[in-house]
Amino acid sequence: MYICTINNLINDVMISKDKVEKMFVRFEGIPETYDRKDVNNRMVTLPKIENGNYFCIYDKLADKFRRRQYKMNSNDFAVLMSIMFHLEFNSNIVNISNKTLAEETGIQQSNIGLNLESLEDCNLIRSKGRKIIVNVNYLFKGSILDFYEAYKTYYPEDEGILY
Repeated sequence: MYICTINNLINDVMISKDKVEKMFVRFEGIPETYDRKDVNNRMVTLPKIENGNYFCIYDKLADKFRRRQYKMNSNDFAVLMSIMFHLEFNSNIVNISNKTLAEETGIQQSNIGLNLESLEDCNLIRSKGRKIIVNVNYLFKGSILDFYEAYKTYYPEDEGILY
């Protein structure tokens, strides 16, 4: 592995440190957990999403909504979709203002804070001013394995959080 001062080269993927923020939840995956069997019982690896603005809701998150352990209203969901739209490839950070979120969703700016609080209650995000850190266990675009390796390099003190 080659480590330089600005970027991290892992599997030929450059992930700069400014795209990797310290996580606020335990990282639930390690490389071995991302190997799954498909409907035909063949081993597959979770997809590397390189284009488009979509994300997967894994069954563990869907189950929390289905059982009403996590609750979101339509405005919360709209704010979440706006955050996901701005999430960059192989990053867990979104830099966005409440004003921009309000403009994109049609929600009054004075209410955006409540929507962000709701998403924090679901452990989907943490806000730090204009910076929003997403929970990569549920929301991510890119190669989660490359991100995982970059995170371990940039935050080695979080070994207990990662694995």
